[in-house]
Amino acid sequence: MTGIKIGIGAAGILACVAVGSAEAGDGIVAGDRAIVETRVVGVSAADAWRAWTTDEGLESFFGADCTVELRPGGPFEILFSTDAPEGSRGSEGCTVLSYLPERMLSFSWNAPPSFPEIRAGDHETIVVVEFTPLGDTHTSVTLRHHGWPDESTTTDQWDGVFEYFSRAWPSVMDSFAGTMGAGDETASDPRNGWMYIFTEFTRPDFLETITPEEEATFGRHFVRLQALTREGKVLFAGPSLDGSGVGIVIFHASTADEAEAFMKADPIVAEGIVKVKLYPMRFSLVRDLDS
Repeated sequence: MTGIKIGIGAAGILACVAVGSAEAGDGIVAGDRAIVETRVVGVSAADAWRAWTTDEGLESFFGADCTVELRPGGPFEILFSTDAPEGSRGSEGCTVLSYLPERMLSFSWNAPPSFPEIRAGDHETIVVVEFTPLGDTHTSVTLRHHGWPDESTTTDQWDGVFEYFSRAWPSVMDSFAGTMGAGDETASDPRNGWMYIFTEFTRPDFLETITPEEEATFGRHFVRLQALTREGKVLFAGPSLDGSGVGIVIFHASTADEAEAFMKADPIVAEGIVKVKLYPMRFSLVRDLDS
């Protein structure tokens, strides 16, 4: 699933400071690439925060033996193999970099033991976890793993580490969401539903360079939503008029998994034409219900 990101504010400033600390070590300059994973969970921001900032919380979904001290410089160590030789058990030596309670946590991160040269080096990457309340019962949690070496100076081993975590973080976030629960209480209340927002086209010049195949994809997108609106599944769908790619679909779904599958089945989402974010929502005022 996807979710909203906290604006620059204090959380963004602290996150930028954290990224800056990754520029030191081994003469490596940090690049722009990042791994981003978001999940919407059916708990409060306070509960989601505790899962990431306490030993017990981390052990519930992440590692076998976890030690976290919530202070700048405090350990953020997650051991995946307690029987392995010292130094190759997990995130040994990683530390808390900064935090805003129930909003943002950043920590340093090392390479896995299967990349010993990178793990032994001075350059550590950065993980930032942001927590965005969606009402009192849901939270959007976004993990960003960045501080990677610039691709012009990187090595095959660094590329291997990036690929490793590109596969690992989705599993971690799925485990986190599974532990927290996806908030399937939407099924019991007809005023609870979902929306997904198209935030932008994946190409800045999309409208100028659209292909016939992409035009056909938009046609399938429209026909699908038209049929689902007639069925009552979709309440509203439409784009902005500024050509930015921003648009919204508001719809009914009984569970978070159903909502995510519904969004991913949209042809323009499935074919990667737009960037998209998914949110649970409340139908507080609906004309047919409240007129």
